[in-house]
Amino acid sequence: MTLWTLLKNDHTDITAIGHTILRATDRGAIRNRERLVSELADELEAHFEAEEDGLFDALEGKEQVRGLVTSLTAEHEEIEEELGRLARIGKKNTVEWTSRFEDFTYLLDQHFHREEHELFPQAEALLTGDELREAMHDYIEEKTEEIRDRHRRFGLGPAALWAGAAVVAAAGLVLAAERSGYLKRLVAPRPELGDNPQAAVKERSRKNRKRRESDPLAPLGGT
Repeated sequence: MTLWTLLKNDHTDITAIGHTILRATDRGAIRNRERLVSELADELEAHFEAEEDGLFDALEGKEQVRGLVTSLTAEHEEIEEELGRLARIGKKNTVEWTSRFEDFTYLLDQHFHREEHELFPQAEALLTGDELREAMHDYIEEKTEEIRDRHRRFGLGPAALWAGAAVVAAAGLVLAAERSGYLKRLVAPRPELGDNPQAAVKERSRKNRKRRESDPLAPLGGT
């Protein structure tokens, strides 16, 4: 299992949740959409965090994709902000809300297309084998931490926890076998942001996520 497979699987799963939201049109649509939008927000957060900590961090210093990575990181924030605005609308069974959510899914599809057809091929060509393995390790570590955090915050049962951990656990076994003991615990502190625009955008995105964790109804963006 490769990093690209894990990332594309995330894209497929997230897109499927969006399609399910659009199909929820029965009398319980508001309740169903509330639950599914919350699930979508959680999955996007986990995916973006893991992708940024894994792949995007690995590409720091690769000037060939610097602008692209900065742009995609900014899109992460834009996507989360728009989903947050949609989540705060009470009536989710209206034609207006559905139309706006359809626009959101188009934005998300375009973002995933840019990553899979523009970034991933270039990243695969630019990164060394060790850099790719390190990126995959960081991705798995972040996804695992997101699952544990969700378990702590929402009290998920053991079945839900094991289901969520299954993919990253399998990927972790593959990675461990490939590295044959090479994997080491990362203890070095993160570098200062400085004037790095990619890091600045990502830091702002992290702050938005922390704000959402403390108050799910708080508006995103800002300082």
